[in-house]
Amino acid sequence: MNTPLSHNELVILDRQMTSIARQLSEIASLLESRQGETTDTAVSARIIETEFADLARKIHNQAAKAVEYASLVSKLQSA
Repeated sequence: MNTPLSHNELVILDRQMTSIARQLSEIASLLESRQGETTDTAVSARIIETEFADLARKIHNQAAKAVEYASLVSKLQSA
């Protein structure tokens, strides 16, 4: 059964994805600096980092929309 993520789940997931994206970037940079940018390991790490960063951006956009929606609902209820 598919259920949408709650506002809180999206915010938590966004934070975790951001943290992991930073770590993957650091790993890719380290491998590139130590092994060279053209080694299979460094290239693979950079590809993984780039793809994960794209996914993290998508999650971030969903979380931002959820925060915006929650704020709008809150304003409407208080009016």
